[in-house]
Amino acid sequence: MSVNAVDGQAMIDACKQAGVKLLVGYRMHFEPKTLEIIRMRKAGSSGRSVSSRDYVDSPSAIPRNGG
Repeated sequence: MSVNAVDGQAMIDACKQAGVKLLVGYRMHFEPKTLEIIRMRKAGSSGRSVSSRDYVDSPSAIPRNGG
């Protein structure tokens, strides 16, 4: 969620002050494969993207019983 503890604590404090919940909406921002795809895209080494596909690779990520 944050790249360091200081920023993370600032996020927690801001949410507490605003009376809102803090949560992770996406878990793969800093995964090595994701970072490599971003690097390749910025470098232009992968060519022009015309399509992409996503999939769930973890059984725990599949909602059960309506959520």
